[in-house]
Amino acid sequence: PITVTVSDDVICLGESFTLEGSGLGTISWDGGVENGVPFTPATSGVFTYTASSDDGGDCVYALDIEVIALPVVVATADETEICLGESVILSGSGADTYSWDMGVTDGVAFEPGVGTEIYTVTGTDAGTGCENTDEIEVIVNDLPAVAANASDNEICLGESFTLTGSGATTYVWTPDGTLDGEEITPEAT
Repeated sequence: PITVTVSDDVICLGESFTLEGSGLGTISWDGGVENGVPFTPATSGVFTYTASSDDGGDCVYALDIEVIALPVVVATADETEICLGESVILSGSGADTYSWDMGVTDGVAFEPGVGTEIYTVTGTDAGTGCENTDEIEVIVNDLPAVAANASDNEICLGESFTLTGSGATTYVWTPDGTLDGEEITPEAT
């Protein structure tokens, strides 16, 4: 018989295996495999690879390679666009365990810095050890530089003043909920 060395007979989709056969003659494999060259299957399943020789003294040899499908990992966020100082929770699904890049812990809130970041999660199937990844983009907007202005800082009873803001799009003043640019006439000193 042909003597065969196999690097691994159970692999995850995307991984390679190597089949190396030796015998009296030159060994060739079916299914696109070359003797001693790493081969990466395109799909999952159980595949039979057969080695044959150009020497009649070598017997044909066949073996099965199992290619396990990858888990379908999905990255999610409770919010994908937030303001600086707010937190976000990233979570993975579709596997058994999850590992995030950039120091993120799965399912735990954290405060990212200003800008757009793409976070990658790696999910692992505990039974097979196969891993897959997914990405999610989180946008963190900087806070506006808001300035408060008054038409007059000191008035007499019965006179009016106007409050205006700058640096943002809309403004609501407290404590009474006055809208930006409305004239205010106090009723008491």
